[in-house]
Amino acid sequence: MDKAVVALIILAVVIVFLILEFVPSAATVICGCVAMVIFGVCDVETVAGGLSNDLVLIIFGMGIIGAAVQASGAAEFVGKTVARLARGNERLMIVGLALIAAAFSAFMNSTIVSAMMLTICMGVASGNSSTRLRNLSMPVIIGTIMGGTCTVVGAAPQIFASGYLAEAEGISLGFFSTTLIGIPVLLAGLLYMAFIGYPLGRRIWGGRPEEEIERQAGEPGQKLFKKADFWKTVAILSLVVGLSVSRVCSVGSAAVLGGMLCILTGVITQKEAFRQMSWNTLFWMAGSMGITAALTASGANELAAGALKRLLRGFLDPWILLALVTLAAMAVSIFIADVTTVIIMLPIVLSVISGMGLNPVPYTMGVVFGASIGFATPLSNGFLGMAMSSGYRFKDYIWYGLPVSILSYLVCIVMIPVVYPLM
Repeated sequence: MDKAVVALIILAVVIVFLILEFVPSAATVICGCVAMVIFGVCDVETVAGGLSNDLVLIIFGMGIIGAAVQASGAAEFVGKTVARLARGNERLMIVGLALIAAAFSAFMNSTIVSAMMLTICMGVASGNSSTRLRNLSMPVIIGTIMGGTCTVVGAAPQIFASGYLAEAEGISLGFFSTTLIGIPVLLAGLLYMAFIGYPLGRRIWGGRPEEEIERQAGEPGQKLFKKADFWKTVAILSLVVGLSVSRVCSVGSAAVLGGMLCILTGVITQKEAFRQMSWNTLFWMAGSMGITAALTASGANELAAGALKRLLRGFLDPWILLALVTLAAMAVSIFIADVTTVIIMLPIVLSVISGMGLNPVPYTMGVVFGASIGFATPLSNGFLGMAMSSGYRFKDYIWYGLPVSILSYLVCIVMIPVVYPLM
């Protein structure tokens, strides 16, 4: 059997396992890498190359920096301050907390930000009888995801895309390459939360009895705000951004340097930093890169690209093609994880536009942003799934998340060609 066909079969099995969660996601993609080698799709060196990719260094370094910010007590201090400034106005709390979550997730590991902000939401809701946890959690998590799109290091989809684009096209994305698209998406999302999402959410879940988790949420972790440690992390994060923007070193190298400085300056201990590290994410991303490399080596990308080209025949206008690519990524990400969507679609999309005289960067952005705005189910993003602990039902995501997905999509297909020429 042709290697490309075998690779696509293995990929299909991996996707099924990721959707059904028979085994942990990291184990699934690593087994996929092993299968690629066993069935002769590629050699060990090809699938193991993901371990040396810059994205693994980014996740490692930014994970430590994010844990350091949390350890400083700054997150809970900021959350309580917002609640006090909002004076009990739930709508203002939602927008304020979502904006804070977005700011954090633009530079920190979004997993840590999501967990941190959910804790803050629980504390705010339990301390204010007029505030309900369900009204806060989903908007704040959506704000976290949108904020993560505002920088290249903010979330896994653009981290993967950055690494793949550099390897496949020799184009390096800068730290703020996604910012001019991400900020308009975030602003549109905040406006939705304030004027449409808030009353809509109250109609969707407002009449339900309080969940036990809301009544017993309790106070957040009661961490003291360590001002000196907070300013240390601000200085370190500024250094990381400066090194990345100036391209003195790669983003991954700068992130690891920042993480080590957090430990060396005593903001967080090595033991605590490694305890909070998302090792599953590290190995999952490395394994995903290995599978992508195997698909490329086997010629599976070209095979799939040929099929996609035939489907897109007649839609060769650059803007229409961008709109379709972004829509396809959004649709796929409703059912599978956002980064998995990027891993599957980006190599194919770049292969489709190869030789058409089109700029690969805007189409990469289309895939990344399309995959990141699939808010209509909790399947597209683990952070949305985390919010289910606040008492949401599956259909709540459809009614609340689908409109903001459509709004975000419209912003994307307008802003991407403005920021990056299609040709």
